[in-house]
Amino acid sequence: MGKLQQESVPLNDADLLRSLLDDCERGLVNLSSRTTAQQLIMDFDSVDKLCQKLRGEGLDLRAEDGRIESMETNLVRQAGKVVQLVGGPRAYARFRTEQNGVVNDSYWGLDTIVAAGHAKNLRAIGTVALVMAAIFALGYVFRAQLFPPNPVGDATSAAENAVRSRNYELGATAIAAGLQITPTNVTLLTWQAALSESLGFSNQSDTAFDALKKRLGDSDLYLERGQVYLRLDKPDKAISDFSAEISLHPQLIDAYYLRASAYEVRRSSRLTDADRRLDLTAALDDLQTCTRLAEEQHNDVVLASAKLRLGMLMQNSQ
Repeated sequence: MGKLQQESVPLNDADLLRSLLDDCERGLVNLSSRTTAQQLIMDFDSVDKLCQKLRGEGLDLRAEDGRIESMETNLVRQAGKVVQLVGGPRAYARFRTEQNGVVNDSYWGLDTIVAAGHAKNLRAIGTVALVMAAIFALGYVFRAQLFPPNPVGDATSAAENAVRSRNYELGATAIAAGLQITPTNVTLLTWQAALSESLGFSNQSDTAFDALKKRLGDSDLYLERGQVYLRLDKPDKAISDFSAEISLHPQLIDAYYLRASAYEVRRSSRLTDADRRLDLTAALDDLQTCTRLAEEQHNDVVLASAKLRLGMLMQNSQ
């Protein structure tokens, strides 16, 4: 979506943010080792830094804020498990120091959250909860002024939640509601076409995609549709679209970054070791290319994230 407004920019940071949020959500589900726990914390850190950058550029992140708040709540609930997987409170503190983390950030302060669970701190926590409740109450009273309507973000967020439960009908209803307010929005139209395909209405979907292609051109359609396919858990289709985008624009960093994510998603569902190795190799290749392009284009945010993902994948491959 962001690429459509900034066609001269080689990287869509809003798309990267959504990809990082997907990584965080998968990481919260797949916590099983020190590596996955550390990767999860670094993903949260990357999300935080990228959000600060985008807010500084004036981007509206209200839809993403809802996902982030939900994930941070889930992370705090699993604070004890994360700290234990990293190696305990001392190991967690060392990891934070090594990565220059700030303890005031919830994801870097999980060890302090665990410590705060002791009985001697319950009254202090209760006081904080009362203050936060008052703040939320005021926020609710003035919600119309603080959070004006965002039909595109609200519709895609609701659709994503529905799709995670495999409720494509509910997802299609959410997108249709958004289109009633913004009937020409490209992102919502792409979601509608993809969901029609998932519901078995192939003719309707093909017609909608053809109309979008005439309106956008191949390149923008591939990038938009690939991201929707990724969120619909259709990595094969996402890989195909991102590959088509790369053939048209081989210097576009986000296409490599997103295709690497699609390979990782597909790898998790592969039945044989040989297929899993093929997807791992493909993801590593894309992240290496992404790192090289980020260095050439002086994009420090993507460079840091790509290097981290590359390191974790290489470690897992050994």
